[in-house]
Amino acid sequence: MNPQSNDQAEVFSTLDVRGMVCSKPVIKIKIQLKKMKSSEILEVIATENNFRDLKRLFGESMGHQIIEIREEDQIRLLITKS
Repeated sequence: MNPQSNDQAEVFSTLDVRGMVCSKPVIKIKIQLKKMKSSEILEVIATENNFRDLKRLFGESMGHQIIEIREEDQIRLLITKS
């Protein structure tokens, strides 16, 4: 799938988890995903320090589609709810 086409898709909600530690980002993302319908997109703004765990947990473990968009000082994860 082309990341550019998903980058233009409508985002349901955005969460900024930069600077959060431990389980706080995971809890916030889980709460937001519960509010969403299948195929809606959650944008998560993360840093290098926390994006790998988030990508693995919500992509590989939970089966949501993840698109990673790297920018200068942050990483955007577009999580499409399965």
